[in-house]
Amino acid sequence: MKTSKVTLLAASFVLAMAFTVSCSGDDGSDGEQGIAGSSCLAEDKGTHVEIKCETQTTSIEMAKVEWCEFGTIPYNPAKYFCDDYNKVRFLCNRQSYSSSEYCSQGTIKTYDSVSGSSRTYKTVEIGTQVWMAENLEEEIDGSVCYDNLCGYGRLYDWATAMNLSSDCNSISCASQINSPHQGICPDGWHIPSNEDWIKLVPDYHSGIASNLRAQNGWYDYDSYGILKEYRISEHSDIYGFSALPGGFGYQNNEGTYSFKDRGMRGSWWSSSEDEDDINYFGERYAMYLNIYFTPYYNESSKTSLYSVRCVKD
Repeated sequence: MKTSKVTLLAASFVLAMAFTVSCSGDDGSDGEQGIAGSSCLAEDKGTHVEIKCETQTTSIEMAKVEWCEFGTIPYNPAKYFCDDYNKVRFLCNRQSYSSSEYCSQGTIKTYDSVSGSSRTYKTVEIGTQVWMAENLEEEIDGSVCYDNLCGYGRLYDWATAMNLSSDCNSISCASQINSPHQGICPDGWHIPSNEDWIKLVPDYHSGIASNLRAQNGWYDYDSYGILKEYRISEHSDIYGFSALPGGFGYQNNEGTYSFKDRGMRGSWWSSSEDEDDINYFGERYAMYLNIYFTPYYNESSKTSLYSVRCVKD
């Protein structure tokens, strides 16, 4: 059976006093270093604290140290603040703001919202479009969380996202696609088409794409091959889109799903399907957003598991 393909838009250290601590450790078990972990030594120098993490040394003035995430992450309150979710974020024109707000080039703006089947989602107006500012997290058949971790939203195969028969993952269902196509989005909202995504990020524009990324939740490998959280520029997320890298899932030979690139790449479904070529889409590609700010297009199997963002009709 041929596999049908569719297009999609797919885009610290720890301070302690005179003892060794773990830096952003994650997924470690007893006796092991976490995947994102590294060993740091903090030393009181009187006027400042000196933190040495592997080969990197950082100094923070004693009077400028505050703590986030239950006293485990230091930050300079002249530049950052600790948000509602215990994440360090950049101040907006020297002011902190809540999770219902975002910073747009020095101005604090408030998100709108829309109710889904199971929860309320933040929304934001970008140009002439209104987008969800969060990945969809509706728990329905055909959706999963990445390795049972749901902090980046759920992942869906294409037919599930489109609210079509599972047969549509292996055959062309172009005749069943409406314009706009609601899919699993709330009433008055739809799964974005190619045209919707291209309007948001025209011509693979990496500068625009970098401004869509959330300030937290992105990771990259350091020179030692250790995965660490990547602190985004204070100029990121100026539109309030807050793109999160939910990674993706794919079906292996055993019929089960494997997962990849959570924290490093975001992949979002498009409603567009090329009915002229079920297997390959020629110039109709998918677009992803990765840690290096680069949006790019590629073809994708409908059975893959990707994030969903809805756009208003």
